[in-house]
Amino acid sequence: MTGLETVNPSMMALSEKVISLGTWLHVQVARWCGRLVFRHSHLGNTTFDLGRVNRVLVVRLDEIGDMILFSPFLRELRGLLPHAQITLVVKPLAYNLVELCPYVDRLLTYDPNVPRFWRPVVLPWRAWRMAALQLRPERYDFAILPRWDTDTCYAAYLAYFSDVPWRIGYSDQASAHKRLYNRGFDRLMSYAIDDRSLKHEVAHNLDIIRFLGGPVSSEQLEVWWGDQDDAFAERTLREYTVRPEERIVGLGPSGGHSLLKQWPVEYFIELGHWLQSQYTSRILIVGGTGEESLGQAIEQAIGPSVINVVGKTTLRQMAALLKRCQLYIGGDAGPMHVAVATGIPVVALFGSSCYHRYGPWQSDHTVLSLDLPCSPCARGHQDDRCRNCIFDRPRCMPGLTVEQVQQAVEKILV
Repeated sequence: MTGLETVNPSMMALSEKVISLGTWLHVQVARWCGRLVFRHSHLGNTTFDLGRVNRVLVVRLDEIGDMILFSPFLRELRGLLPHAQITLVVKPLAYNLVELCPYVDRLLTYDPNVPRFWRPVVLPWRAWRMAALQLRPERYDFAILPRWDTDTCYAAYLAYFSDVPWRIGYSDQASAHKRLYNRGFDRLMSYAIDDRSLKHEVAHNLDIIRFLGGPVSSEQLEVWWGDQDDAFAERTLREYTVRPEERIVGLGPSGGHSLLKQWPVEYFIELGHWLQSQYTSRILIVGGTGEESLGQAIEQAIGPSVINVVGKTTLRQMAALLKRCQLYIGGDAGPMHVAVATGIPVVALFGSSCYHRYGPWQSDHTVLSLDLPCSPCARGHQDDRCRNCIFDRPRCMPGLTVEQVQQAVEKILV
């Protein structure tokens, strides 16, 4: 971005009104279909007895980090309903991460990957088709939509079209963005929890358990991997000739889906050199498919001692490797939350996103943020052009210096 982009406020206001009206009309059509076809979906609040629940549908169409933050909910839901059959619907990219989850009986995938303009047309049809083929025949008693934020994947339609008699989720009044893009979604649920408070995502998830009357025995994150993943991790470290006594520091150079959340790669290179010289550390670089160039840039700059597995592991294999690290450093992306769940110390770098909601869960980790007056960015998760940035170019991540990260690391490594 070369400079500050401006947006005509009146045009934005008109666009938002059109979006809001279109969303509301869309919901009315869905509800009309429900009245004609389904047994239960047209109903509002109904008498509900948790003790009679035998089949539960949970729809969580979120990214890797969100799924890790969701792990306490799954454990506590199983504790609340020990004998129920729990079906979890996730995005295909999250399947490997939750495949070995001991709290779920059935795992299904639903692909909401559609260009934003086409979502109102394509996703309801996909939801209808999946509901008809896989979900309605199961006759679920209860559906849970745990996402507090905007439902961009139309998960509410999936639960509604599944003809579940009782559907619970967070209200479309939870935030201004949700009121705009999910207007009327409350009508697709039996009960909408109206909680507009700023909380960590783990807290939002567990509040649903509390709403249902269940106790929360633990808020600990979990990540699940198997013996084959451990074997992969050990084999990888042998291939890179990592000795048992060597310290390994994990680096996550990606910012996930937003460039605004990405710390400059040259900073990671400088930090990697420092970690090698100061602590004789081996550097493990992790990331997903499509992020290989970041790993290659760091590996080429630092040298062959770097363990570069970007795009070369499954999510469970990455977790098994991170468990063998003494520290992880990275931004607000899935690998950071995976590292937290493995139990290693984490230095999390936050810029445009809100660390109060997405920061590393638990108090013994370090969060670094400039806390600029525009933070968290109103559009940082949505728009890498950052059209409303108050500066000539985003400063939230480039403004975090290598020296600040080094100081945080010095308090952890000895």
